[in-house]
Amino acid sequence: MWRVTPLDIETMRASYRILAAELARTGTGKLDHDEARTEQDVLKAGAYGGHQIGATRMSAGPKDSVADPDLTKHGVENLPVARACVLPTSGQANPTLTLPPLTLRLADRSRAA
Repeated sequence: MWRVTPLDIETMRASYRILAAELARTGTGKLDHDEARTEQDVLKAGAYGGHQIGATRMSAGPKDSVADPDLTKHGVENLPVARACVLPTSGQANPTLTLPPLTLRLADRSRAA
């Protein structure tokens, strides 16, 4: 089950602080954000969508992931996993542009087999 944790909320607060400081430092803009509303805003946005990432994480070993770097299920031959769920985490950016290269990696591996 996907859920927002206290660490997620604090990570967003810290990210906003860093972004605000960098915008001020470079003179490129100003972040208008009420830090007291961070949790409410994150929970509201999460309730209406987002990218469900990390359910079948990709890593070198089965101890901490479901799929290997070639997008195959650990321990199961010929079971590819080519979805955003293999990404370990997501930032605030859409993962869609990462999926075509992952799919091409899987296609190259399949052709070589």
